[in-house]
Amino acid sequence: MGHIRHTAIVVTTLLRDVEIVHAKAVEYCGDLVSPIVHHRINGDSSFFIAPDGGALGGEHYDLASTQRMAFIDYLQSVQCEEFYPQWIELDYGHDGKGAIIYQSTWDTNEDEDEEEF
Repeated sequence: MGHIRHTAIVVTTLLRDVEIVHAKAVEYCGDLVSPIVHHRINGDSSFFIAPDGGALGGEHYDLASTQRMAFIDYLQSVQCEEFYPQWIELDYGHDGKGAIIYQSTWDTNEDEDEEEF
């Protein structure tokens, strides 16, 4: 069994859009999705998809990774001027590799492979 790495996704979007995006997150990732947090100012809201707790290469980690990728595919497919959820997929753990940003709204290098551990 591999090291435990915590992979999570944080999403921020306009209040008017957050229910739609949050519902899709729950559809793909189920009980790992947090409640929606409304920002105190500026009309945005956020939620996150928590790490699954599985070790790299384990069955639970692989399933959650597939679910996260399906949700990210959804986020990438809905990007437009009127509907623009901002998101980041990050990874951190106790193996000395620190924190890693896998991908985000602002990535433009679609052909690059994810970093492997």
